[in-house]
Amino acid sequence: MTTPPRWTLDSRSTLGVAIALALLVAVGCGVVWQVQGYRRATMRVRHSLEILNAIESLTRRLVDAETGQRGYLLTGRPEYLEPFTRARE
Repeated sequence: MTTPPRWTLDSRSTLGVAIALALLVAVGCGVVWQVQGYRRATMRVRHSLEILNAIESLTRRLVDAETGQRGYLLTGRPEYLEPFTRARE
């Protein structure tokens, strides 16, 4: 003797569950896509900040070199050339 199933779904309920699962998968894919987009944007911002830091460091070295050179030309003292020689390296 076979026992009847404890519960069954009619066709409308099955369709509703299928739609709910499809929406859940679609929302999950959308979340993954958004997170990947945020990650790419973060990497671009980080790269831009690294470039800006490198430019700032180069500008500081150039100003130091110019200041040292100017100090040497005005005074003739060789210790003023130290920032200039460090910047050239």
